[in-house]
Amino acid sequence: MVNEAFYYLALSMIPGLGAIQSKKLVAYCGGVEAVFSQNKRALLKIPGIGKHLAEQLIHHQVFGEAEREIRYCEERSIQLLAYSDTDFPRRLKQCVDSPLVLFVEGELDLNPPLAIAIVGTRRSTNNGKQFIYKLLEELSRFKLQIISGMALGIDAHAHRASLLNGLPTVGVVAHPLHMLYPSSHRKLRHAMLEKHSGLVSEYPSSCKLLPGNFPMRNRIVAGMSDATIVVESGEKGGALITADLANSYNRDVFAVPGRWIDTYSNGCNHLIKTHQAQLVESASDLIHYMGWETQEEKKSSIQRVLAFDLDPEEQVLVDLIKDEDSMAVDMLRLKSGFSAGKLASTLLQLELNGVIQVLPGDRYTLN
Repeated sequence: MVNEAFYYLALSMIPGLGAIQSKKLVAYCGGVEAVFSQNKRALLKIPGIGKHLAEQLIHHQVFGEAEREIRYCEERSIQLLAYSDTDFPRRLKQCVDSPLVLFVEGELDLNPPLAIAIVGTRRSTNNGKQFIYKLLEELSRFKLQIISGMALGIDAHAHRASLLNGLPTVGVVAHPLHMLYPSSHRKLRHAMLEKHSGLVSEYPSSCKLLPGNFPMRNRIVAGMSDATIVVESGEKGGALITADLANSYNRDVFAVPGRWIDTYSNGCNHLIKTHQAQLVESASDLIHYMGWETQEEKKSSIQRVLAFDLDPEEQVLVDLIKDEDSMAVDMLRLKSGFSAGKLASTLLQLELNGVIQVLPGDRYTLN
């Protein structure tokens, strides 16, 4: 059955039509399927759509290739996620240049509660490796997903340390999923697929592995993450590109400092010195900057609240509030269906019992 994923896939396969322009095209036409039902005259009125692109759209030249790709995915148990799908990474969707489709291998939740990217040089040192293993050991109590690029060095240490500490990890690759670069990571890939982790790519099976794919891959690494940590990097390299992208997406960036004589600390030190990254030396630094301890405390508070012996009306309001950071009294009345008097008396009793607290603007949150 043809669905939106088919049309997004077809749109992504049109040469010369990038992700940003494609999204504008979908917006102009009122939907991705409608893009392919426009006549040539209407398409030529859209900014950036010339005669060549218009002809490709009206003649549906990519439909056959898209159909073959979908069959390929079905045969290999590869999940195709379109930009419009609810399972498409919500963090990545916020980025203007996010891809139209993703190919996913493995049992992955691409919308975890917390996600960080760990990136760095392919020529990592033992210090960089030890930092990653200690960091992820200390972060293993959080529901955290680790994202990296499946490269040698820091990337590989990040994936392996994640698996060792029971954290799901995503490898964003710069090639179709039937390939693997570097090929020496076959065992790592297999281990990831066994432990609720896996690989993500934006490239269909017909694409070749090209050098330009690697910097493009970095925007997905940065875009899928709440924060990016650069562990080791020289003065130039993909890790610094990822950090720059993360900053452009208004995401947090961290860098591990090193000695000025250490080649692979130069990039990290530069990021810190130029205020492009926060200095991070331990898991406690990251937890503090990201506010994760506060979130953990709030979850514990919610669990304590749920342990109270609540009457049915109180339980209704607690269930509504616990799904949000806070909820306005008008919304509580609307969703609960309580009368104004019943709502006021129930909220007062919960407040007196220390279950909830009132915030400015007549909003309520759990204690």
